Amino acid sequence: MTDHDLIHLMWDNPQIANIHHPLIKNEMYGIKISDVNGYLTKEQIKMMHDNIDPNDTPLEPLILTQKKNIWNIPILPNTNLTKKDVFRYYSNPTIKDTIFEQIKNTSPLIRQNMSTQETFLRRSSPINRKEDLQYFIERRGTEFHKIMPEYTDKIVIDVDPGEQITQEQTKSVVNYLVEFLKNQPDITDVEIQFSGNTGYYIWGTLRSKMHIDRARYKLQNLLIIYDKINNIPVTLQPLQSKKAIRLDLSPMKYGGAIKAEGSLDHRTALMSIKINQDQLENFDPSVDANPQPLMKPAYSFKYEEII
Repeated sequence: MTDHDLIHLMWDNPQIANIHHPLIKNEMYGIKISDVNGYLTKEQIKMMHDNIDPNDTPLEPLILTQKKNIWNIPILPNTNLTKKDVFRYYSNPTIKDTIFEQIKNTSPLIRQNMSTQETFLRRSSPINRKEDLQYFIERRGTEFHKIMPEYTDKIVIDVDPGEQITQEQTKSVVNYLVEFLKNQPDITDVEIQFSGNTGYYIWGTLRSKMHIDRARYKLQNLLIIYDKINNIPVTLQPLQSKKAIRLDLSPMKYGGAIKAEGSLDHRTALMSIKINQDQLENFDPSVDANPQPLMKPAYSFKYEEII
């Protein structure tokens, strides 16, 4: 088989065009190891093809199709993230596994962004296999929300700050509530999850499962006494002031949805991630929740190529 034939084989089977292939490893035909990240793109394979001496072997043209252009379309408002960026992020095995474990065997709420102007939420059919999740990753899935069960061993407070509340003020309320929940006899563990926007989720693990309506009622009774925490106005009701924080319990119902750990937020393009309490003070969402380092080339089963 000639080098020309091998390059055509890579074109048709991009999963073999990885950095360990001799044609790439030996830096032949214009491709250097530093130029690639795991696998060659169609453009890079074509570049190798175009560098073969036409006097050595007859060349059949490799033509890039127009479908590649769709990957470069921005789909998240207020950011430059494209369909390709979001696809690569959710195709990262660590991210995909993290999200799948939270939504498997449920009908999660999934957001899809057709463009920066067009977005919609939909309740999906049950996600029973990773292939079911892959279906939405291939089709502009931008947010994945897990669903609360009828009987739960978890409670959650969605700490949602008003527009004029600073991160420092939000963190102050979060830290107080974490300590408050740790002292409750029915709660064995407390975790913090950055929402991906401006707020945080505070998760409490219950000593035993209970109906979610009862869990919400007990949590509401614990929090209703507060109208201020550390001199910062708080409320269980929808916000009427930009200078207050809502302690939102609306996800605490059967079928209630809340962003899964690992999901992006479609407004900020930041990750919703768990953080330790001792990391909270120095947590910088723009740095610590930045998804860019996790965006690696990945194989598209829909288009049968490395994206």
